[in-house]
Amino acid sequence: DTTLELNYGRRYGLIGRNGSGKSTFLKALANRDVAIPDHIDTYLLQEECEPSDMTATETVILAAKTELARLEALEETLLNTDGPESLLLQDVYDRIDQLDAAGFDKRAGELLH
Repeated sequence: DTTLELNYGRRYGLIGRNGSGKSTFLKALANRDVAIPDHIDTYLLQEECEPSDMTATETVILAAKTELARLEALEETLLNTDGPESLLLQDVYDRIDQLDAAGFDKRAGELLH
């Protein structure tokens, strides 16, 4: 057992040997498998970005738009295959709401600065 204390407004990262559980721990935090207050945002970069002429802000916004498009396609697929009573639809709607497409620029700026 251990205690983890995260302070609002701070950014955190982990350093450790390969295979020591850093990615697993960060995934658990991003998935909120541990108690994290709702007012604290978590972001998990799954892999390094390829070199690009885009700014970091543009890259984050593009990733958010790509995820939104994926969720909207999944929504359409679920509606067509399972109908509006699909048990997965509410999860998709919740995730779309969390992304908040109208706030991509603002949230990207907050994340990176």
